[in-house]
Amino acid sequence: IETVASMPVGAGRLTERFGGRERAAEERLSDMKAFMDGLLNKHLKHAHGAADLLVATGGTATALGVMDLLLRHPGRVDPEDKVAVSRAVRGYRLERADVKGWCKRLREMSVKERLGVPGLSRDRAAVIVAGLVILHRA
Repeated sequence: IETVASMPVGAGRLTERFGGRERAAEERLSDMKAFMDGLLNKHLKHAHGAADLLVATGGTATALGVMDLLLRHPGRVDPEDKVAVSRAVRGYRLERADVKGWCKRLREMSVKERLGVPGLSRDRAAVIVAGLVILHRA
């Protein structure tokens, strides 16, 4: 591990900062990106170059892994079996382009439409785009 940084930001906090649960993803995406870039530059100014690997934990990372797994490998795991899902996404790898693709896809949906995405929980549907902006910018 070359760099570790803890920053005062999360999917919920970023969503609320940029318009709330219904508006943030659609209307304030460029503002979110600029804010995250500034925050990352402030906290990682000592880092040298771009990272080859980012290890992500938490709700957004787990939701992303589950959504991607269920889309790419349908039937591999029962989405209702929380233990099996947790095991299946541990170590799950995605490329930066995958994160960007999911962000774009979910941003274009309403919160109500996101509720139909396999692997995305009701409590995460409103904040997932902000969480993906955090991961993508990082």
